[in-house]
Amino acid sequence: MVTRRELPAGLYDAAITAELDGALSSLAEELREIEALDPTDSPRALARLVHTRLLHALSSFPTSPRGGQPSDALARQVSLTNEVLTLLEGVAGSGASPHRGGLARHLVNPS
Repeated sequence: MVTRRELPAGLYDAAITAELDGALSSLAEELREIEALDPTDSPRALARLVHTRLLHALSSFPTSPRGGQPSDALARQVSLTNEVLTLLEGVAGSGASPHRGGLARHLVNPS
């Protein structure tokens, strides 16, 4: 589900997500100026979006004990990170695949 949000006035340099697109569509046309990402700038813009989402996801795991049980936050963070790395390595031609070692380059879950 895409929710709409109010946009404060200003200049934005961001990839347009479905949420942002919804917010932009509510603005008067003369207040919008949308340009396609330049392929030379797109890696940084898209990486910022992934960074923000991944940081939020990694931070969402509770780090304090619940019900007297120790937190498994670090193990869950490492697991999610490994899933992202595996996904990146699986994209042919992405340059994300390690030259050698494969999964050996992923993080090891703490014990």
